[in-house]
Amino acid sequence: LLATNIFNHINNNILTVILGKFYSEQEVGYFTQANKWNYMGYSLVSGMVNSVAQPVLSSLSDDRERQQRVFRKMLRFTAFVSFPAMLGLSLIAPELITISITDKWASSASILQLLCVGGAFIPITNLYSNLVISKGKSNIYMWNTIGLGIIQVASMLLLYPYGIHTMITVYVAINIGWLLVWHYFVWREIQLNLFLALKDILPFALIATGVMVATYYITIGFTNLYLLFAGKIIIAALLYTAILWLSGSVTFKESLHYLIKK
Repeated sequence: LLATNIFNHINNNILTVILGKFYSEQEVGYFTQANKWNYMGYSLVSGMVNSVAQPVLSSLSDDRERQQRVFRKMLRFTAFVSFPAMLGLSLIAPELITISITDKWASSASILQLLCVGGAFIPITNLYSNLVISKGKSNIYMWNTIGLGIIQVASMLLLYPYGIHTMITVYVAINIGWLLVWHYFVWREIQLNLFLALKDILPFALIATGVMVATYYITIGFTNLYLLFAGKIIIAALLYTAILWLSGSVTFKESLHYLIKK
């Protein structure tokens, strides 16, 4: 775990080093700003899930059937929170950048939008890795992380002539695609097939995507920056809540009941 965490820190910063070698200081600055906001977004969701996932999954490590049920419930909740949060951040990226750090950094908004798509899957990947660790397979966690890092770095070195946006798009795609590798090891441990996992994840991903697209077109005529920023947040939140309520989402209703009870 120590070796993996060290490699994670190296891997998280290696892209900036590669960008600094092949692109201008200004372009690297745009990426750094975008990556900072993306990290704040997905780490908030990941931190919330990780604080519960590891101890709970570890306590059930001897009961595979029950562990699978609990893992699926966590998977649904993570998707329920992560997709609207990160795709919502992608939606408001241009306004957020301009309001918070001025339009001098406006070009970083498009990079942030790309990173947020990948960021929506990171809490899910972290949940998968927590399951693997809870089964005492930290070696799988280590080699999976190292393998992903090597592929990312190799891809970046091959793609730098095609521009920073192409590099980041492929970087995000690799991160999302690697979820299938994590799923293989989770399947080996608790026999969770891919269809059930997608059934837990995709509804929230599709609803959140549809909501963000609808919100973009609803607010496209707003000219005031602050009104546009607030309008996107309010309309997206209302639409997402309404769709989940009307569709009878159990995860949404359980979360709502918990908040009301508290």
